[in-house]
Amino acid sequence: MYTLLLPKCYSELRAGSLATMVHSTSRKIGDSYTKAHVPYVGIRALPAFMGGVTVPIVFSIMKETGFPTAIACFSAALVAFGT
Repeated sequence: MYTLLLPKCYSELRAGSLATMVHSTSRKIGDSYTKAHVPYVGIRALPAFMGGVTVPIVFSIMKETGFPTAIACFSAALVAFGT
């Protein structure tokens, strides 16, 4: 009944497109990423960076909303050690 308007590059942006790219470039499980020219550093760089800045962002948000420093530290520690 309703149609969802998606950009033309949706197939490039859909969930799992990186996994599809990695899977299509390596033929067998356990193949070397460097021999298959898979940009594994680029694939891991953004999630690693975002995970690294999450804790200070949580601390800053808690301080800006008026919570005491101890509560802001506790919230950041919950995020840091929650995984």
